[in-house]
Amino acid sequence: MNSRLTRPLLTMALSGAMIAGSAAVPSPAFADTLPDTTAPVGAFTLNTPALWIGQSVVLTQGAVTDDVSAPELITRKVTWGDGTSSTVAAGAATVAHRYASNGRFTVTVTYTDEAGNSSTAASAVTVTTPGTFRISKTSVWWYEDTVVTFSNVPAGTTKIAFDNGDGWVPILKGKNQSVTILYHTRKNGGLVKGPVTLRATFYNKYGASSPIRIGTINVKVDSWRPVPKIKRPLRPSRVSSWKYVKGTATDRGAGAFRAEVHVTRVTGSKVYCFTSARKWKRVRSEAQFNKYCTPPLYVKVSRGKWSLRVPGIRKGKLYVEVWVQDRAGNWSSRSAFTTAKLTRS
Repeated sequence: MNSRLTRPLLTMALSGAMIAGSAAVPSPAFADTLPDTTAPVGAFTLNTPALWIGQSVVLTQGAVTDDVSAPELITRKVTWGDGTSSTVAAGAATVAHRYASNGRFTVTVTYTDEAGNSSTAASAVTVTTPGTFRISKTSVWWYEDTVVTFSNVPAGTTKIAFDNGDGWVPILKGKNQSVTILYHTRKNGGLVKGPVTLRATFYNKYGASSPIRIGTINVKVDSWRPVPKIKRPLRPSRVSSWKYVKGTATDRGAGAFRAEVHVTRVTGSKVYCFTSARKWKRVRSEAQFNKYCTPPLYVKVSRGKWSLRVPGIRKGKLYVEVWVQDRAGNWSSRSAFTTAKLTRS
């Protein structure tokens, strides 16, 4: 080394060497960025694990986190387990989905960040049909009773809307029960004819189920008229033989329902009629007869027979007339009539 090289020059030379050497060291500002390989994490809850067919499950979103992407930039795809799916906005607190069939469905939410990383969260919901049903008759005439029995009604049922199939939808209590129904006229007019389908909609705190098919009833048209008959006693001249006025009623359709019985007696010159109050009333004119004797006195027909107790009959002439109505509302085309002369006790 040149001995005459001064210390300041040596310092300058060393500094230049350091500056020259520093050009080969990469600057931290140009280093490669590390890739995002971490999936977001999310959660949700369902309002219930069990529903009825036709009801909707409600999904409530929980917190979603990611190491890079902001929550609002993470997509949320819900697969409902029944073949359908939907995308939920980050700002939507809840989303509902209706199930149209029974089964156990897994609800899955897939969370995907901007880099394409994804994760899932899942929960299950079971969908069932509430209640079981039994119909006592599946083929009826007009006004013929049929009984529908509701059983296995789930706890928590608040009410049941019972669609009779003829426009009438009575609201029943949410419990096991039997309901008697009959058919003739639709709610909006017209007669009920042919098959009608019965349905029931159950309600609880989660809302209404789908209308559940109970069954079908065939409503037959009854155009036949019943035929009344009066049974004369073995000794028709005796007062004691007429303590009961009896007879039969036949019908080819729905069956006889009731008999309208008119009983009149004449004792000497006095005329009496057995009123609808089941008491004898003397009448002195046609107007009085129409007032006291024509209001109908009905007796029930049971197994094709009818009977009316008539106390207080006296000697004289007895007149009995009977009309019959069937369960479809048809009246007999003509009455049955008989008369007897009572001469002995």
